[in-house]
Amino acid sequence: QSIMDGQGRSFSHARKFIEEYISDGLIPATNAINAYKNLALRGYDDSQIQQVMTALKDSAAFGRQNSYTMGEALESATEGLKNENSILVDNAGVTKNVAKMWQEYADSIGVSVNSLSQEQKIAAEVNGILAESRYQTGDAAKAAGTFSGQLMQLSFRFNELKVAVGNAIIPVAQRVLPVINTILAAL
Repeated sequence: QSIMDGQGRSFSHARKFIEEYISDGLIPATNAINAYKNLALRGYDDSQIQQVMTALKDSAAFGRQNSYTMGEALESATEGLKNENSILVDNAGVTKNVAKMWQEYADSIGVSVNSLSQEQKIAAEVNGILAESRYQTGDAAKAAGTFSGQLMQLSFRFNELKVAVGNAIIPVAQRVLPVINTILAAL
């Protein structure tokens, strides 16, 4: 419960958002919690974190780099923001360079990029990510309805089940899964 206390925040404050955020089964709790922590470490406030995580989830639904799951894309993108590394932010499908976001924001308020405060850089990132992902709003919900989304949910629910009933189910699953795999391979 005190995962985020080191940043002067209580994880319990974020719990409701995270529980809702992961409820569709597309992103595992561990990735969501780490993403939240990354943005908190960067200095984002709770509202900014929640807006950016929602935007990145939608962006990652279809625009993420192929080698990443949605959870990995989200977490690594927030690591990119924390470390000011645009390449990582692209993992979730936001292709605009973070430095370009800063430049556009600095231009809009009539200052140089070098004079931007940390808070202004964060505002630039939030505005930039929301602008970049505006056409993907709702894509996570659409993804949840696709075959791929259903498979992600199946994996998520199976992990939940393993946790809920412990390892008691594993021997049963080990007998059933080969049959399912054989059927799927035949298809």
